[in-house]
Amino acid sequence: MSNPATLRPFQSGYDPRRNTKGRPKGSSALKNLLMKEIKKELELTDGSKMKIEELLVRKVIDIALNDKNADRQFRACKFIVEVIDGKPKATADLPEEREYHISPERRAEVLKMLGIKQNGSSN
Repeated sequence: MSNPATLRPFQSGYDPRRNTKGRPKGSSALKNLLMKEIKKELELTDGSKMKIEELLVRKVIDIALNDKNADRQFRACKFIVEVIDGKPKATADLPEEREYHISPERRAEVLKMLGIKQNGSSN
């Protein structure tokens, strides 16, 4: 957390804290490096070759089907579903609906205040 006493806005013009040149050319984002490595082929013990991405997919499927840990199985299945169908949008936890019970006398009182007759028609 920064110290509020030392916080100050950028100076107009030159300020040594400002990155005016942006990210250096030639530097790669982590995602790009990962994608580049994942596309490489590995030679397996039997002499065949397989891409790392294919090995990862097989490993996730193996965990989903064969792992002894139920939590790992569930997370692997959830991951597969999210990759195929997309991650679900966040949902809000709403309280459960409640049933409200009102006595016949109180109901008649409320209906009278609202100007509604007992049979449902208004005055």
